[in-house]
Amino acid sequence: MSNANNYVCLCGKKRMKLNDTNWKRHILACDLVKLKNTKTISDVSNFFIKKRTIDQLNDLPKEGITTDMLGDSTAVTLKHNCMDTKGQSVLNEDNIPSSSTSCITTDMLGDSTAVTLKHNCMDIDDQNILNEDIPSSPTPFGVLDDDYLQDCSTVSQNNELPIPSSNYKFPNDPAIILETNISSNLLQYFFELGPCQPGVLDMPANKFPITNGRSFREEYYFKKLPDGKNIKRQWLAYSPSKDKMYCFSCLLFGLVKTKKNKFVSTGTQDWKHITLRMLNHEMAKEHLESEISRGQYSSNNRLDVRFRLTTNNQIAENREIVRVIFEILLYLGRQNIAFRGHDESLTSKNRGNFLSLIKVLSKYHAPLAIHLNKIENSSKKNRITFLSGQTQNVMLQIMSDSIRSVILKKVNDARMFAVIIDTTTDISKMEQFTFVVRFVNDEGIVEERLIALKIATDATGHGMFQLFSKICEKHGLDWKNNLYAQAYDGAAAMQGQYSGLRTLVQQQCPRAKYIWCCAHVINLVIVDMCDSCLDTRNFFGEIQALVEYFGARKRTACFINHQKLQYPGQVCRRLKYLSSTRWTSHDRAIDVIYEKYTAIVESLEELTLSNDRTTSSQAISQLKNVTSYKFILMMIFMKKIFKITTPVSVYMQSTKLDFIEAMNLVDSAQKRLEELRNDCKYNELIDEVKQFVIHEKLEEQDFQVVRIRRKKRMDGENLHDEINEIANTPSLLFKFQVYFFVLDTVSTVLSSRYSQAREVLKDLSLLSVERIKSFSSIQDFPYDSFDALQSWIPELNIESLRTEYSAFCNAYSSLTAGLNLGDTLHDAQESDDDWSTNENDDEQEHTTCKSNKENTASILQLLSKFNLTSAFPNLYLAYKALYTIPSRLRSTMSQLRLESLILLNCETDINVDLNQAINELAISSTFMKKTLLYS
Repeated sequence: MSNANNYVCLCGKKRMKLNDTNWKRHILACDLVKLKNTKTISDVSNFFIKKRTIDQLNDLPKEGITTDMLGDSTAVTLKHNCMDTKGQSVLNEDNIPSSSTSCITTDMLGDSTAVTLKHNCMDIDDQNILNEDIPSSPTPFGVLDDDYLQDCSTVSQNNELPIPSSNYKFPNDPAIILETNISSNLLQYFFELGPCQPGVLDMPANKFPITNGRSFREEYYFKKLPDGKNIKRQWLAYSPSKDKMYCFSCLLFGLVKTKKNKFVSTGTQDWKHITLRMLNHEMAKEHLESEISRGQYSSNNRLDVRFRLTTNNQIAENREIVRVIFEILLYLGRQNIAFRGHDESLTSKNRGNFLSLIKVLSKYHAPLAIHLNKIENSSKKNRITFLSGQTQNVMLQIMSDSIRSVILKKVNDARMFAVIIDTTTDISKMEQFTFVVRFVNDEGIVEERLIALKIATDATGHGMFQLFSKICEKHGLDWKNNLYAQAYDGAAAMQGQYSGLRTLVQQQCPRAKYIWCCAHVINLVIVDMCDSCLDTRNFFGEIQALVEYFGARKRTACFINHQKLQYPGQVCRRLKYLSSTRWTSHDRAIDVIYEKYTAIVESLEELTLSNDRTTSSQAISQLKNVTSYKFILMMIFMKKIFKITTPVSVYMQSTKLDFIEAMNLVDSAQKRLEELRNDCKYNELIDEVKQFVIHEKLEEQDFQVVRIRRKKRMDGENLHDEINEIANTPSLLFKFQVYFFVLDTVSTVLSSRYSQAREVLKDLSLLSVERIKSFSSIQDFPYDSFDALQSWIPELNIESLRTEYSAFCNAYSSLTAGLNLGDTLHDAQESDDDWSTNENDDEQEHTTCKSNKENTASILQLLSKFNLTSAFPNLYLAYKALYTIPSRLRSTMSQLRLESLILLNCETDINVDLNQAINELAISSTFMKKTLLYS
C-alpha cells in the first residue's frame, strides 16, 4: 500500500491514502485522463496558430516510436507506453505540452509539414526527466518573434566573436556555439558545419569520458525504427570539451524560450536516462518548431529572407524614385528655373515647375507613377513622399556638398591656390560674401571654382577675415601654408593697409600676394577723374540727364529720324548710359554724342515745339546745356583723355594679357597724359573746340564773361597780381582748376594704384608663350629675371630656374615645329582670339614639364596659371546666378538653399554621383535609412 500512496494523477493529485475505489473514481472523472485516442494530421500552417483544438482521449494507446529525419524531409511519430508496474504514478500535466496528446505526423518536404505525436502514461521514474525537458507554456512555432529575427535573420550589428580557428579539431563544438553571438553569417557558417558528432577514434585515448561509471556512446547518433531501419539523428550534437549532449537544431533555430531548455542552455550528461531524455526531447513541440525552422532554412524558405527580400524590393523602388527626383532637382538648379509654386495642393492648377515636371516624368516611369498614385489616394498625412520643401533642401545640399568635395580634393591635390573674394548685396538686401578659389589641376589646366556663398554680417576687415578663416577651416583649406595670392577689389575693408582683409591674411601668411584687379584699377582711375572737380561732375551729370531724356520712345524715334537725315548711309546709334561697372561706358557715351552732335541738337530743337509741356521744357533745358561752350570744351577734353585710357582698359580685360605689356601700357598712358599738361596742348584743345563750335554754328563760341569781382585793396597789395588775373580770366581759370587738375589726378592715381606686385607680375609674364618665343638664348632675357619671385617664394633655386628656362626657350621652336597649322585653320583660330585664354596657349609648355612636377621650372609654370590680374571677371558667373536665382518671388529662400542652387548653377561641368547622393540622403534620418538602405 505504501507504493500505491505514491501514485500521482495527470492533474497532479496524489493518491496518498485513497482506497482503490475512490482512486478509480478520480481517474475516471479526471478531464486530463479523458483523452480520445484519435489520430490527427495537421498541415504546417496549423502550427502558426496559437490556439488549437485538442481532441479528448478516452484511452491512452500503446504504440511504438518512429522518427525519420533523413535529408530535408522529417517524419516524426511519437508514442509512449503506459508502464503499469508497481510503484508507478501517472504523469503530471505540466510535463506534457497541451498538444502532445494529439497524434501528429511531420513531413518537412517543401512548405507542408505534418507532425504526429502520441502520448500514453509513463513510468514514475521518468517523471522528473519530463519535468526537466519540456516547457509548460510553449510558443506557437512558425511565428518569428523579434528576438528570433534579431538572432537568426537580420545582419547583426553587435560585435561577433571570431569563428574558431581551423586548428581546433571540432569547430562545431556546441560549447563554442553557446559562447558566440550568432549573426546571420555565423548562422550560415555553423549550419554548413552541421552537428558535432565525433566518433570514438576522434576522442583522446580513443574513448569517450566516463562519468559515474557511464559515458556517451556512438550509437546515440542513430535511432532504430520499428521496421528495423536505423536513421541518424541530425539534431544531436556532442560536445567533446564539455562531455555533454546538445540539440543542434534548438541551439541554432530555437526561440528564446526553447533555448532555456537543458538540451540547449547547459547540455545534458545524464547518461543513465539519456535514451528517455532523447525520446522526450524529440517529441517536444519546441524541438519540432526548431526542426521546421531548420528545414525552412535549408530550403531557403525562411520568413526573414522573404521579409528581407520584400523590403529590399521596396527599397529598390524607393531608390529609383529618389534618383528621378535628384535628376529633376539637378536639372532645375542648373537651368536657373524656379522650383516651387505658390499653391502646391492637389487641387491647384499650377503646382510649380518641380511637381509639374514630376507629373510629366511619371508617365514614363512606372515606379514614380505608382508612388504618386499612392500619395494622392493615401489619407495619411505623415506618409513619406520625398517631395516636400524640406527634403528638397536636403537633396540640394547633398548635391552641392558632392560638387564641393570634388573641388576641394582638386585644390588639396594642387596644394597652391589663390582666393578671389568679393561682396555684393542681393535682392533681399543681404550682403553676400563670395569665396572663389583658383588653382591648377593635375592635368595643368587652370580652374576657378566657387566654394562658398555666405552672408557677411560684419562688413569690416576683421569681420571679413573671421568669415574667411571660418570657410577655410570648415572646408579643410590650409591657407596658412598653401595660399599664394589673394585678389579683391579696392574697398577699404578689402585692401586697407592696417585692418583690411589682405593685411590680416598676410599677417599669418606673408607669401599671400595681394593683387588688385588691373582692369578694375583703370576703371577706378576713370571714376576718380570724373569726380575730381565740380566741372567734370556737372559734365557727366548733364550727359546722364541727356541720355535719360532721350530714353522715351517718341524722343528716341525723333533722334533716329534726324540721324537718318543728317548721316545718310550710316548706322543709327543710341545714346549710351553711364555705368559704374561698365568700364568703357563713359567713353562710349561721349563718343556717340560727339559723332551725332548735329542730330542731337536738331532733335532737341524739334522737341522744344512739342505740345507736351514736360517734353518741351526739358528739351529747352537740355538744348541750353548741350550748346554751351563749356559742354563742348569738356566733351573734347574728356575724349582726349579716354583716347589714352580706353585702350589700356580694353587690354586689361583681354583674355590674352601679358603682364609686362600691361605695365608698359600703363606707363605709356601715364607718360602721354603728362605730355598733355602744358600750355601748348591746352591751346590746341581751345583751338579744336572753337573749330567745332564754328562748324556746328553755335551761338556761344567762347567762355562766358564773368563779372569781375571787386576786392578791397589792402596796404602793399598789388592790384594786378597773378591770382586776381587768373580768377578774372575764364580761360586761365579753366586751365588751372580743370585742365591741369584733372590731368594731375589721373597721372597720380595711375602711379599709385599700379605699384603693388608689379615686379612679381613681370617675372610671371616671362612664362607666357609670347615671351618664350622672343627669348632664344640666355643672353637675350634680362639678367635680373625671376629675382622678384625669389623674394616671394624663397625656396626657389633661381640659378637653376634661369638655366632651365633658357634651355626651354632654345628648344621651344623645335618642339613646336610640327605643330604649324594651315592658313584655313589658322584664320579660324584667329577669329576666336576673344575666347581663347593665356592658359590654353601655355599647353605645350606645360606638357614639356608635366612629368617633372618637383622641378622649379614646373612649379613656376604652375604659378603662371594664376590669373593675378583679374578679380571681377572670375566672380561674374557667381554674381549672375546671384541676381537671377533670388528673384523678387524667391527673395525669402534660406541661405543654404541659395548657396546650393548657385553652386549647382556655376559648376555645371562637375557630375554628381547620384548613388552616393541617395546614400547620403538615407543616412540623414532614421526613417530615410529604413526607406533607402538595403538590409
